[in-house]
Amino acid sequence: TIGDAPRAKAAAEALLKDWPDSVTAMRLAGSAYALDHNWTAWNALLDAQLAKHPNDRELLWERARAAQTQGDFAAAGKYLHTVLDGGQATSNDYNFYSWNTLFEKSADPDAIQEAQQANSLSNNRSFADLHTLACLYAAQGKTTEAKQVLLQAMDAAGLVQPNSEVWFGFGALYEQYGVPDAAVEAFRKVKKPDGRVSPTDTYVLAQAHLKELKTSQ
Repeated sequence: TIGDAPRAKAAAEALLKDWPDSVTAMRLAGSAYALDHNWTAWNALLDAQLAKHPNDRELLWERARAAQTQGDFAAAGKYLHTVLDGGQATSNDYNFYSWNTLFEKSADPDAIQEAQQANSLSNNRSFADLHTLACLYAAQGKTTEAKQVLLQAMDAAGLVQPNSEVWFGFGALYEQYGVPDAAVEAFRKVKKPDGRVSPTDTYVLAQAHLKELKTSQ
């Protein structure tokens, strides 16, 4: 909560003093700065470290997360792409970059390609990677591919019934099919997670789509 911010900030800064290059300490400091929306301090902390270690994967991830928390998904995408350009990216890196594009509404062929690379690295067995690819296909109107990969994601996770993430994928498909009522019903089945909601949670995307559908009706 906001009332905990000063105490959290003091504890995090004490850790940073003892371990100035610790990514864990920087992550804790970032969480403390986020409590009271002290974006300037959070950005300055990470930018100073990136100036010394411009290709550090963990630092780039933290900088991307900071940008996402501030609603700057385009900037987050640039930091995440730097990770991909480093030559040692994992399937998780490719997936995180691709998923981010859905928030900056730039689900272009490049995003599809990176999502396909994530699935290649995880041998098409990761629910998260398959789900991201399905959602990107839906965003581009590739409904046949989207439906196929979404069902593949369910198989990978052993799901008999859709979970929140799958309901979002179906909602995106219904939008493309031109049945907004079905899309609304699907998006409303995306449950809000307990506790603090990540800025890149599927629930956040579902709420954005619901808002757009309400506006267009």
